Amino acid sequence: MAKKVKAVDVKMVAKMDVMAVVAQALEDAGYAVADGKAFGMTAGTLVVSTDVTDIQLKPITPKTGIVRYELEVE
Repeated sequence: MAKKVKAVDVKMVAKMDVMAVVAQALEDAGYAVADGKAFGMTAGTLVVSTDVTDIQLKPITPKTGIVRYELEVE
């Protein structure tokens, strides 16, 4: 019997790649950045600590079946 190969979620991979770049840029700018999973948030969410408050950054991809957003034409 052939082994089933788990499909790669390309949107999740893209989210993680983008958020890694964002996290590095924020850290380079002097912010403390934490993984949102430690706070019970979804995968890919970042919690950025500022002097006054925490900021949650959450990546959102297009809904199922769509991979690109389209610009609205007036």
